[in-house]
Amino acid sequence: MKKLLYVFGGLIVLIIVIAIAAGGNEEKKEAQEQSGASEQKFSFDDYIQKDKIREYEIIKEDDLSFKALGKKNLSDYTSEEIQSLPINIRKEYRIVVPIDITKEELESTIAKCIEDKSIQNPDIDEIVIFVYDSKEKINRAYTLGKAEWCPNGEWADVTPEIARNNIRDSYKIVYNIKEEALEYLKKAPETLYGLTEDERKEIFTEIVKCEDWADSEAMKQYYPGCEYCSEFITADVYKYADKVTELTDSCKEELRNKYNITKETRLKISTEGITKTWPFPGGDFLPMPSCCK
Repeated sequence: MKKLLYVFGGLIVLIIVIAIAAGGNEEKKEAQEQSGASEQKFSFDDYIQKDKIREYEIIKEDDLSFKALGKKNLSDYTSEEIQSLPINIRKEYRIVVPIDITKEELESTIAKCIEDKSIQNPDIDEIVIFVYDSKEKINRAYTLGKAEWCPNGEWADVTPEIARNNIRDSYKIVYNIKEEALEYLKKAPETLYGLTEDERKEIFTEIVKCEDWADSEAMKQYYPGCEYCSEFITADVYKYADKVTELTDSCKEELRNKYNITKETRLKISTEGITKTWPFPGGDFLPMPSCCK
């Protein structure tokens, strides 16, 4: 009887040992899988579909480089340490792509642009791409999308070690694509209020010119700092604002008569132009009007 108890007890212990070992192996396997996933190295092949690449043109380039601080603040370093820190070479590129581009094509094209620049200069540590549908909008906020190429997909995550040794294993490309804007570009231009899109753009340009002209004329008479103007009356910002409104309304009334449109139509065209980021006359941003030009 004792022998049977010993044998039975031994079997129980053996089963427990096997179960513990199996559980340990599963945990080890899971840890290895997680480690393997975290150690997956960056490759442009994971982001680029060669048959989806479209042409692109770099219109503007900016250098945003500074010391590679990593996760620390500048105040965490001594002056000697700051001197020895490598440079985090950051580049910003503003590019123009075809207006019939798809989301998949845009992502592959952006990735190709990043790859091209990183091959040209392997020391570049971070790249941000802003994408536009036309050169005229290049100084505004991006119209089609943006992407950042950086460690772990985190902008400003470059450590001194990464910058010094060009370690790209943890890099990712993070996209922010404006899908609605892409869809809008595919649509044929609409005729609204009996006006083609080109006609509405022309009217929008005239509206902006009215506002700029009214501002300049009002400054000549009332704006502080314009006392040297021959038309100057007195420095009074309230009279200046009233004059701007008066001249703007007068100019826009002439505009409505010229194009035979209602005030409501003019307001809708103004809203459409701003919403669709139509180009302003003379550039993306109007300069501060000169008092006596």
